[in-house]
Amino acid sequence: MPLLDKELLQDGFRLGDLDVLPKLNRVRSDGEEQRIEPGVMDVLVAIARRDGDVISRDELVDEVWGRPTADGPIDRRIMLIRRALDDRERPHRIVETIPGRGFR
Repeated sequence: MPLLDKELLQDGFRLGDLDVLPKLNRVRSDGEEQRIEPGVMDVLVAIARRDGDVISRDELVDEVWGRPTADGPIDRRIMLIRRALDDRERPHRIVETIPGRGFR
């Protein structure tokens, strides 16, 4: 499946009942806005570009960091996305971990 256009996603997109506003580093739900760190938003956009397909850790690293990185920064940003989107309960509704494959 082709990737969604990164520039178009920067203008904003819906994720369930959430409005994701990458240019502003914000997520809006029920009239409330929450600020997201730029690096965390970059990971969220990279996952959203797959439109439901899996993104591997290696693909995520290439797209977001552009150089090798350890698993710690990836895991931290996924955890911060889940916290910001209130997706901490298992099974995760928004950012799903696919064991041995990556995230979707």
